[in-house]
Amino acid sequence: MPQLGGHFKGGFHVAMADGLPLFVSDTVSEQTLRNAINPRDGNILGDDWPDGNRRASRTSAVEIKRAPPEAGVKMPVEETRASVTGTVYYKGKPLPSGIVTFHGDFGQSSASTGEDGTYSVSNLHPGSYKVTVKVDLPPPVAPGPGKTAPPKGPPGGGPGEGKADGPRGNFIAIPQKYANPDTTPLSVVVQPGKQTFNLQLD
Repeated sequence: MPQLGGHFKGGFHVAMADGLPLFVSDTVSEQTLRNAINPRDGNILGDDWPDGNRRASRTSAVEIKRAPPEAGVKMPVEETRASVTGTVYYKGKPLPSGIVTFHGDFGQSSASTGEDGTYSVSNLHPGSYKVTVKVDLPPPVAPGPGKTAPPKGPPGGGPGEGKADGPRGNFIAIPQKYANPDTTPLSVVVQPGKQTFNLQLD
């Protein structure tokens, strides 16, 4: 059997099938470990297991006896994640059909805006983020006989910014700078827990 542990002095952590975390001493016998890994053999774990002498299936209630951590050893602390909600405004009006992306040191997370411009991003690490907003305009409908197609604007906005005509009426072209994390002027500092950031575009 390969050696287990190595991150913490005196033992290692395991998770039981019912989600119970235990700290197992590195003095536990190989036979006890094998009994713990295979719950279907019906073998008793042994007195050197943290929960005492019982079966691995955890079908009966037992008194939990966790091994105390070694002195000076810091136990890992789970980081509190963050969630952000808000409304995206362009020239003072809610922006529908946009994609909001938070760019941080741990990667990026995106959400679409609703018809009222609201968005919600969850499971973020606390920290500083650049925020981009992108609107992909759908292709215009082919013109009918004797009609000409409207000029095509750049994706995400640009010189043709403003409300699109016809079937593209729910999409609003915004300046291209908001679609690039290197040029966007939008940035936020996210704290643990829930918070609200309204994004103002002009």
